[in-house]
Amino acid sequence: MNKKIVSALTVAGLATFGMSSAASADSTYTIKRGDTLSSIARQHSVSVQALAAANQLSNPNMIFAGQQLSLTGNVQNQTKQVSQKQTGSTHTIQPGETLSRIAREYGVSVQELVALNHLSNPSMIYAGEELTVKGQAGSVAQPEVQSAKPAAPVTQSSQQVDVNASTHTIKAGDTLSSIARQYGTTVDKLVALNQLNNAGMIFVGEQLTLRGEVAQPEAQPAKPAAPVAQPTQPEAQPAKPAAPVAQPTQPEAQPAKPAAPVAQSTQTSTGSVYEQFIAAGGTDALWQNVVLPESGGNPNAVSPAGYRGLGQTMQAWGTGSVASQTQGMVNYAIDRYGSIAGAVAYRAANGWW
Repeated sequence: MNKKIVSALTVAGLATFGMSSAASADSTYTIKRGDTLSSIARQHSVSVQALAAANQLSNPNMIFAGQQLSLTGNVQNQTKQVSQKQTGSTHTIQPGETLSRIAREYGVSVQELVALNHLSNPSMIYAGEELTVKGQAGSVAQPEVQSAKPAAPVTQSSQQVDVNASTHTIKAGDTLSSIARQYGTTVDKLVALNQLNNAGMIFVGEQLTLRGEVAQPEAQPAKPAAPVAQPTQPEAQPAKPAAPVAQPTQPEAQPAKPAAPVAQSTQTSTGSVYEQFIAAGGTDALWQNVVLPESGGNPNAVSPAGYRGLGQTMQAWGTGSVASQTQGMVNYAIDRYGSIAGAVAYRAANGWW
């Protein structure tokens, strides 16, 4: 009997030791290339906020391959706090958060948050701002679809567009292509009328001319070549038998030297920024479809509304080196849209990201 008890205790002790070793092995996680904080949180069944708080991450979008994250201790406590927080009716925005991340955290949709908080631009939220996350979110009133009456005119939205207007003041979210479609013209004509050097760089508050004739440069008639001056020859004197008149020696005409060629300057544009962007993990698709339309490839660009950097953002990754801005853009694209391709598709469809 005693032998059986001792054996049972020994087996139980070994099992406990094995569980402790396994728990210890899973207490940290080493970040790999392509990881995001949200993917790591899902993998280990914790929240992004808990991971960020437990590891004292000031910017959840800035993590690096090789960095070690703690998965135990405060992470579990923070996760419980987040779970308790989900039963609340308001949420105070933290640095680095997006509307889609907050929606996932509280189990609601982005559209519900936008409707509850009357947000005109889902991309413009600020740290410290308080959002309503519960209440009428699940029953946001949807407009009834009215059947068309034969005699009733079609109701236009309160912000009617005068398609015959001669100017347009650029608003947040406008692109040159959306303005051209709105007024029934072309991007090329808008560029020519407003003498724009970069169709991707327009600014909120700027006024565009929509109508008028594009001036064509007049063809200049070719100037006739200047006549070549002929040297004047003195009249020939009749020869005298005894003393012939000496004729002045004319210097030989020297052929004209060809004009020196005009040196052509080589413009490298933003080639070096592009190379740094690609080397830091960016893609050509992200550069062509997001970076160029947003900032023209200028890492120091600041819009009148205060958006900064290659990706034109108010978040922390909108400043700093090209490499840090690129990493921030890539993490933001994956975290918010699921992939770089998703971010590119959203920017192409909406004119902002």
